[in-house]
Amino acid sequence: MEGDQDEQQHGDEPQQEQEERPERRQRRDAQAAGPPQELHNLLRILARQRVVLAERARAATNADLIAALRESGMLTSEAVAGAMLAVPRGAFVPIEHRAEAYVDAPIRVEAEGFNISAPHMHASMLESLRLQPGDRFLDVGCGCGVLAACAAMLVGPSGRVAGVDTRDYCVELSADNVDRLRTTSPDYAAASCDVEFEKHNIFLPSRRYRGRYNKVCVGAACPEERVHLLLQLLPQEQGSLLLAPVDTDLRLYERRRDGSARSTTISSVRFSELEVPSDATVALAMLDDAAAERLAVQVSPSTWARDMGPLTAGGTARCPHFRARLSSGMRDSDGPSHAVPEAFAQHSVQALVSYIYTDVLPSGLEPPQLAELLHVGSFYGCTRLIELCEHRLVDALLQLEPEQGAAEAPSLLRLGGELGLTQLQRAAAAFIAAHYSASSKSEAYAALSRAEVDRVAAELAAGATRVRAVLAELQPSEGFQAQTAAERQRILWF
Repeated sequence: MEGDQDEQQHGDEPQQEQEERPERRQRRDAQAAGPPQELHNLLRILARQRVVLAERARAATNADLIAALRESGMLTSEAVAGAMLAVPRGAFVPIEHRAEAYVDAPIRVEAEGFNISAPHMHASMLESLRLQPGDRFLDVGCGCGVLAACAAMLVGPSGRVAGVDTRDYCVELSADNVDRLRTTSPDYAAASCDVEFEKHNIFLPSRRYRGRYNKVCVGAACPEERVHLLLQLLPQEQGSLLLAPVDTDLRLYERRRDGSARSTTISSVRFSELEVPSDATVALAMLDDAAAERLAVQVSPSTWARDMGPLTAGGTARCPHFRARLSSGMRDSDGPSHAVPEAFAQHSVQALVSYIYTDVLPSGLEPPQLAELLHVGSFYGCTRLIELCEHRLVDALLQLEPEQGAAEAPSLLRLGGELGLTQLQRAAAAFIAAHYSASSKSEAYAALSRAEVDRVAAELAAGATRVRAVLAELQPSEGFQAQTAAERQRILWF
């Protein structure tokens, strides 16, 4: 009966059947052709992952693990394979996880709250970054240090490698692991560079890292809106690379000739997230870092060796004043004594003589004594002594509590003006501006000249400008936002 009813329906509506035939034909053709290309690529990835999971047998040795990665096609670079062979994973993971060391799977170190990526992921990262001898490599989220150790061998003795992590445990573990490997493996030590490890959150700016490394690997997922801050790590150097998980994509950013960065999605991944500080924390850190650079006192290199050579060979003194006096040919030029201005305290003159003979400032000098020594050094033309005193005064000022520094900073501002010490003036004005409420009530501030007060006002205005600039820098540019949106539409499946 059902067949009859079906036939009757078809017989009653011959025109509708003819209209539906092209649609049916398209469906049959689609079924014969298989799934769409995008779906096909996704199915390939899922199938590959199933194969990978099935093949994750525990290797007996590091060599067996590397051989398995090469056989599976996950490791193709001879250089990377050699580095991974020289850096056994079992020597880097915590002792309680050694049984998992040669399984191609990530290791969760629950007690310390971090993960060690799977060996195939380390291989992929090292190959993607195309490390060459002489490269400068930064490992963000160094974990146990195994990736940084491999990179040190790939960049060789002429390269540079550093690792950072937010956990003290990871920094200590990484440093101990690399030190032990270099001690026990002379071949590795000879073929690799030293590796420096430090506790640091990479989102907090630091002159030690920004623009210093042309290859950067990030070992935890970064939110899309923070990627532009990571890219600030790269120098304006064409071909510089940054590899980072962004949400669920592993992306490779390459610096172009014009300074922009082109991104390529390598694969889909799942990483634990980076520890992202608040915008306020980042902004304050950026301001502090900029202030440290702006207020730093540059001290000239020591001339001790150059000066002492002629002295021991029968030459004259290191101090320009005494050198000119003793070689002048005047009647008292070779006298047994030398008169100093009455205004100079004995301890200041003794400190000058001590510096001339030892090349260092006497220890324990308080700011008032340093100020007196500055006058003595200026009178006798000891440029490096002046720089050392200025450096120590600036450091001492910046470490003072606001209440204590409020009385000191105006006096140092005036001293800097008297002796032409730009950095001391800048540091004192910055301290007053940062603690204006307390500083402006001090007697020393009331004694400042109009020009000195104007300098403080200029520092206050410049500070507001710097805050606006930092807040603007925290926001990704419109061009970067448009680029990342476009990249999300272009995923390279393999």
